[in-house]
Amino acid sequence: NDALMNEVNIHPLKTDEVISQMFKERGLEISPSPAGVFTKRIIEYMDGLHGCRVFKIRGIRDVLIRLSKQQPRFGMTYGELKGVVGKRASDAFGGPNWENAIYKDLVLHYQQPRPLTPEIAIDSLIKHNVFRVGLRFVCQNCGREDWYYLTEFDVNFTCRYCFKNQHIGSLEGSYKKEWHYKSDGLFMIPDVGEGSLSVILALWRLDHLVHSNSFKYIASQNIKGIRDGEIDFIASFTNHFQMGSVLVLGEARNFVDFASKDVSKLIEIGSKFSPKPYLCFATLKDKFSEKEKEQLKRVMKKGFGLIPLTRLDLDPYDLYQRFDALKDKYAVTIEGFSTNFCCLNLGLNEGEVYDLMHQEEKKWYDKMIEASKKIKASESKVIDK
Repeated sequence: NDALMNEVNIHPLKTDEVISQMFKERGLEISPSPAGVFTKRIIEYMDGLHGCRVFKIRGIRDVLIRLSKQQPRFGMTYGELKGVVGKRASDAFGGPNWENAIYKDLVLHYQQPRPLTPEIAIDSLIKHNVFRVGLRFVCQNCGREDWYYLTEFDVNFTCRYCFKNQHIGSLEGSYKKEWHYKSDGLFMIPDVGEGSLSVILALWRLDHLVHSNSFKYIASQNIKGIRDGEIDFIASFTNHFQMGSVLVLGEARNFVDFASKDVSKLIEIGSKFSPKPYLCFATLKDKFSEKEKEQLKRVMKKGFGLIPLTRLDLDPYDLYQRFDALKDKYAVTIEGFSTNFCCLNLGLNEGEVYDLMHQEEKKWYDKMIEASKKIKASESKVIDK
């Protein structure tokens, strides 16, 4: 700060360097995992977390996962894409893929038509080059069928199997006239949605809580010295409603249940910090299993703040309707968010959440009350004598 020149020289530090130092001071060394690099690149490609709102749509996630697994092999027609994204039937993990109540008011980009429809959502990914467009051709020489990207042919194409160059043939009156879409770039990597999309949505929800005010994060990191020490995300924000600095450690899953080891790992890492961080567990299922609920309650019993997120918390833009029946409908602090999610997703009330999180304080308080009673009883005996 140069007071004479009325100037302030700012020397910003990179988020990953700051968080790395925070862990280093607690005896932990972190480094980006391949999944973390992958998640970071997706966010960058989509122009930031808010560019990732399209992933809130369950049907879009379904399509991306299918295409990343080459299912179907030749991609999907526009009609097939629309059928998957707009599917209104539930499946084993919840659903449906499209819910007007949740998605119709979602804004994906500037000057987007309202209300949002499956077609608009699909078109936004096509314009963002998430999908590649091509056609299916059958080789006239060897009879093999394959999908060809539009730059691989004009009036002719070369068979990938027998290398015969030939005319594309008639496009009228056959299935070949339909464009077939496949995922492109980062989204071609198999199982694109197995972790990255749930991580992105969990980060978006936390970012939306503080409206990007001092919100910083890094995606999946390997932690040296911790067994199976990979953590899906680390986030922090400062001076939010005078709460000071808040650290959040998170795990995210698609449809796979959280196991005991997942919970124990985050508790072990979180125990290195004081004050204790919030621990976040995000799933793309509509609800946690009973076994998961019991495991997550362990987090609160250890004195950590818990943020359990399901698809019903990740997909909507705002959560006013989700919180409508709760005491803190307009929760603006992370403590209020934590309590609300524990009530909704673990079947607890506010008092039970508090008791679970403050067991040590409650034991201390009960001891003090018991000691006070003994002192009063002793004093009463003295007075009687």
